[in-house]
Amino acid sequence: MRRLVVVSLVLFGLATPLAGAESRLPRLDGLGACTSSDPPYPFHGSCGTFNGHNTYYGSYGTGFPSDMGWGFCAFEAAHGGWYPAPGYNYVASSAPDGADTTDFAALGWAMSEADRLGWWTNGKSGQFDADDVAVAGKLLYDNVAWGTPLPSLSGSLKSAMTALRALFLLGVTRAPTLAISLDGGGSTLFDEGVVNVSLRVTSTGVVLAGQSVRVSLPGASFTNGSSSITVTTDSDGRAQASFHINDSLAGAYVATARATLARTGMVFFSPTMFPDDAQILAAARDAAVTTSTVSLTALGPPTGTIQIHKTVDDPAYFPATGAIFELFDSSMTSVATLTIDDTGYSNVSGDLSPGAYTLRESEPPPHYAAMDDRLVTVVAGANTVVAIGPNEGDVITRASLRFEKYAAGTEVPLAGAEFRITFDGSHSGVADGTVYTCDTNASGECAITDLLPGDYWLEEITAPVNYVVSVTPQWITLAPGDSTMMRFWDDPAMTSLAVHKYSAELSSMNIPRATYDLYVVNPGPPTTPPDRPSDAPDFPGVTFMARGVTDRDGQLHFDVPVGYRWCYHEVSAPAGYVIDPSLHCATGVAVSHATVPRPEHSSPITFSMYKFDRGDPTAGVPGAYYALFVRLPFPHGYQPPPTPTNIDVPARYALWAVGVTTSRGALSFSVPGGHWWCVRELYAPPNYLLDPSLHCTAEPLVRSSPTSVTHVAIAETLAATGITLAWPLVGWALVLAGWALRRRAEKW
Repeated sequence: MRRLVVVSLVLFGLATPLAGAESRLPRLDGLGACTSSDPPYPFHGSCGTFNGHNTYYGSYGTGFPSDMGWGFCAFEAAHGGWYPAPGYNYVASSAPDGADTTDFAALGWAMSEADRLGWWTNGKSGQFDADDVAVAGKLLYDNVAWGTPLPSLSGSLKSAMTALRALFLLGVTRAPTLAISLDGGGSTLFDEGVVNVSLRVTSTGVVLAGQSVRVSLPGASFTNGSSSITVTTDSDGRAQASFHINDSLAGAYVATARATLARTGMVFFSPTMFPDDAQILAAARDAAVTTSTVSLTALGPPTGTIQIHKTVDDPAYFPATGAIFELFDSSMTSVATLTIDDTGYSNVSGDLSPGAYTLRESEPPPHYAAMDDRLVTVVAGANTVVAIGPNEGDVITRASLRFEKYAAGTEVPLAGAEFRITFDGSHSGVADGTVYTCDTNASGECAITDLLPGDYWLEEITAPVNYVVSVTPQWITLAPGDSTMMRFWDDPAMTSLAVHKYSAELSSMNIPRATYDLYVVNPGPPTTPPDRPSDAPDFPGVTFMARGVTDRDGQLHFDVPVGYRWCYHEVSAPAGYVIDPSLHCATGVAVSHATVPRPEHSSPITFSMYKFDRGDPTAGVPGAYYALFVRLPFPHGYQPPPTPTNIDVPARYALWAVGVTTSRGALSFSVPGGHWWCVRELYAPPNYLLDPSLHCTAEPLVRSSPTSVTHVAIAETLAATGITLAWPLVGWALVLAGWALRRRAEKW
């Protein structure tokens, strides 16, 4: 309620009390009774004393010709003159002389906005009432127009002043602009969209927050289900409204934004009837409705298309061409078939509703696996290209390659062979792609797996130790799923070993026709050794490999693989020379050509023996094997040979040689003189019994035995007789045939 009593004039000519007249009552600083009479037409406000002036502070009306029907005294408080009254026939005029009009545009907008908000008639709930804001309005007007200081206020008056002054300080000096537009720009949409609304003072950038804007779009529905909706601007002076075109109808539509906005500036009214010194009235303008429109074109329900770009992991040999994809909607109904051409792209699908679809590879390219089903999204108004690559599981069937490496001519596996293959990834005949290597293991095998089908350049980079590369570089082609095995043989690296035989007495004299056996220290090369001759001793730890005879220059050559230790043994010496009984072995493996010089010692002593049938002394027995032993110490300048495992050497004797009787039953060879000798039969000829006896000379031999067949003779007993006899020793028995090489103890 107003705090003033309205005094009605009974007679029009009755004098109206003076505004701001002095009183004999005490003066108060703040609200209180007027020291003169109260105004006859108060609207809202109160009497009070501010800045030392006691008068009525508030609005007058209604009934005045202002937009709102009321106004404030245009002069400063306690200026004097008659209170405003509608009967003074007010008309529009200018501001009072002396008033500062600089900020009247912003002040008028603040008062117009307060009216739009209903403050002048209802106040602001919980903060101030209409009388409070009317007092604040008069104080603010006097401050802006006349420079009257704003007094210190408290309570609801302070709240009213703060709220009203905040509107004033926004500085709205020109009419705000209301704008509406389609979110994202342009004017075209499918069947739904968002409109943006903004309120701002274009020239100053002032934005209007908290303003209600009514947005309408006939033919559409907003989120409230209606074709119109009220939105409120935010702190940036903006608001949005989402809508959907009813029934997805294509066509033209108009969206309208409508807002009731306060107006800038103050208006003034002067009295034209008695009394002529009544107060001029100051007022603000009513809020006015403003609108903004935007024309829209709806295209109807949105659609999009989809296309596949497919890449594969072996495109040069097996491209993606021909792959077929099916597109299924949410009900798993096929809506598109997409086929990959030689560019790797598919055809473009027809128009599809936006949303999620299932993509299935119904037919992968030849030799490829199909990818797993994949969800894809169709985007409205766009052709969506879906990239499908090997990481989707659509990979080609891989190949593998296995190598086997053997020694040439055998099935003996070789470790350490290194193979290399290089992929021709572009199918251009150039090995410039991925490189793979593998080394054979102890089984001679290695493998390379997970290979893309195509052409590879094959090379053997490193041969096994002591072998030479035998694989010719070549192209190989692997098909999808191939499991290819390639078998290769490497030749051993060879070298030449030689024996040079010469006379020990005259080194310049070469000795031909000396027979040597070649042995290899176990383990030997991965080859099958030749059959050992029957008269070749079987020495422990070595294997017979070859036999040869020195030529006219005393030379004997053996071609052998490198990497092994080799041994020589003299089988027979030329006539007049003593056989060397020793087995001579190299100290290291053979890696290059080597020649072994071997001296040959001559001897004047020749032994001959005769093996005959016991029933017929004139019938010689061939093929009887004998071991010859020499009593220790071993002859000076010679070394004993290794003892074969099948020969039992008598105590105090050493093996010298092994021999076999000729077709006439004869056995002879040269030996050093001055030594004791014994013989024992090792193998009897067929149909004869073995003689286990040891037959020894009665004295050291210093000259050759006679050539008579009866001088040194040993009888042989037929196995068929079933008789075992102790054979008499006639003189002594020598049985060593072919082992008479005298040799010093030097090593190679």
